[in-house]
Amino acid sequence: MISDVKKNAEQKMNKTLETLKVDFGKIRTGRAHTGILDHVTVDYYGSPTLISQVANVTLIDSRPICVQPWEKI
Repeated sequence: MISDVKKNAEQKMNKTLETLKVDFGKIRTGRAHTGILDHVTVDYYGSPTLISQVANVTLIDSRPICVQPWEKI
């Protein structure tokens, strides 16, 4: 009984640590990169859609990010 609870808790903690590592990997300092907007969604005809699927995301220089939508809604 206790070993099952312990095993379940360990699995949940390991999953939490993996998620935290992924989230920390997304944090950047200094130069901008287009990966910052990977998880940004926009309302596209009533459904949430990743911004990379409805626009071009490019770097202009080392800091500004340019987002050019493919069509105007």
